[in-house]
Amino acid sequence: LNAGSHNWFLTKNGGTPFRQNSTGVFTPKTSTFTYQPTGTSTVTATGLIYHHLTFDKTAATASFLLSAATTTDTLSGGGNFSINNGTVDVNAFDITVGGNWFAGSGATLTPGTRTVTMNATTTGHTVTQNSTTANFNNLIFNGSGGVWSPVGTVKVGADFTITAGTLDNTNGTGNIVVVGNVACGGSCGTINLSTCGTFMQQVAVG
Repeated sequence: LNAGSHNWFLTKNGGTPFRQNSTGVFTPKTSTFTYQPTGTSTVTATGLIYHHLTFDKTAATASFLLSAATTTDTLSGGGNFSINNGTVDVNAFDITVGGNWFAGSGATLTPGTRTVTMNATTTGHTVTQNSTTANFNNLIFNGSGGVWSPVGTVKVGADFTITAGTLDNTNGTGNIVVVGNVACGGSCGTINLSTCGTFMQQVAVG
């Protein structure tokens, strides 16, 4: 399947509305895939390399379950990962985002003990958290040349790592709150929130 530049809406209620078999080839190009069920059953999202990937439950009380590690690519400025509404359960898999991260006010992320990695290699990206129930477990920034800005309060329940790239307020005025460790990877990126916004590490007492 060559997805081209089209918008693909997957509205099946329950089950796995999009599958790739062992001999199938999926080419995302600059497409957007939106999981948008019409009912209330859990929908399984196939773990693939997408370009833009959106979860949106509309009026239904649906949840989404990842079936494998899931990636939005870094091509054409980077693919975005968006949870507009609904609950996304990572189901013991990691997520890699080549563009922007967006969590709307109706979004919930069930992160387990897994990691979200932002690996864009271009500037102008955002990590938007408009929900208090879409917090990360581990969050890694690792994209040479990538620049990200927080929008809203980005909370990391475990460890925050910046190996490559820059986190600043160029495109947003949000805050970062880390409950666990703050570290570099094999090398160090740059954090500069001096113009506005704060970076807070919460440390347990005793």
